[in-house]
Amino acid sequence: MNVVTDILEVERLKNVINLDAHSIGKENLVFREIHNTPSSFTCFEAGFLKILSWLYMLYYESARGEIEFIIEKFPLYKIDSGGNSLSHYKDIRTLRTAFQHNFDPNANRNTTLRTTTEKWFIKAAQKNLPETNDDWEKSLIKILVDSAMFLTDLHNIILLMKNDDFKDKLVEDWNKKSSRNFQSHDFDPVIQIVLQEFGMIHFDSLRFRKQNSDLWIQELRQLTGNFDFSAEARKLIERDILTKPVLPITGSDIIEIFGIQPGLRVKETMELARKIYLHQPCNREELIKKIISYSVANQE
Repeated sequence: MNVVTDILEVERLKNVINLDAHSIGKENLVFREIHNTPSSFTCFEAGFLKILSWLYMLYYESARGEIEFIIEKFPLYKIDSGGNSLSHYKDIRTLRTAFQHNFDPNANRNTTLRTTTEKWFIKAAQKNLPETNDDWEKSLIKILVDSAMFLTDLHNIILLMKNDDFKDKLVEDWNKKSSRNFQSHDFDPVIQIVLQEFGMIHFDSLRFRKQNSDLWIQELRQLTGNFDFSAEARKLIERDILTKPVLPITGSDIIEIFGIQPGLRVKETMELARKIYLHQPCNREELIKKIISYSVANQE
C-alpha cells in the first residue's frame, strides 16, 4: 500500500464531506481549516506521530461539535453496525494522549490507557508497541485506512440525509448545534473590545474570562433561533464587568497592607475598592493609593 496515496484519500474525503454538507444546507464547514495534511516525513515513526496529531486536530479541533452530530445518526441510518468507525474516533484521542502527554506505560494510573493502546498496536503490527520501521509502517497504514473508513461513513450519512424526507429539519438541527459550539477563548476578542471602550487597560481579562466563560456558554446555549454571537456575548461580558469585576487586589492584600484583622472591615474595604475601581479602573498600586486617600479623607 502507498502511504502517500492513503494520506491523499483522507484529504479528499475531508473535502468531499465539506462540499456535500454545504450542498444540503450546512452553513458552516464540517472541517474548518487547519494546517496542511503532513505528507513528508523522515521515517514511518515520525509519519505515524505526525498523522496522529493531524487526525486529532481534524476530528477534535477542526470539526469540533460537527462530527458528534453525524455520529449520533449512525444508528438511524444503520451505519457502522460493527462499531469500527466509532472505535477509530475514540482511538485517536487515546493514542494522542499516550504519545503527547508524557504517558508512562508503567504507571498504575495509566493501566486502562496502556491496555487500550497495546490492543490497538497488536491489531496494527502484532506487537504491544512498535519496535521496527516495519512496525511503524504497518501502524501508519492502519491509522490511515481506519481514518478513510471513518470519513467514508461520515460522508455516507450526509448522502443519506440528502435523500431523507426530513432533511430540512435534520440540517436545521445541525446548524443550530453548530452555532452553539462555543469555546472559552471565543470570548477573548469581544472582551478586548469592551475593555478598550470602557478604558479598562489594567483589567485582568484572562482571569475574568476563566471565572465567567462557563456560565456565558451555558447562557448562550439556552437562546433560541439564530443569533449574533458577538452581540450576545458582549451583553454578558458588559454585565459581569459591571457587577463582578476582577479587582487587582484581594482580601488578603487588604489584611496585609492595611493591617486589618479578618472580619467585616475587610469586606467593607473590598466593597470600597470595587466602587473605586468601577469608577476609574487602575492597576494595583494606584488602587491602593486611592483606598488610602479615601480612608484619610473620611477620617478627617
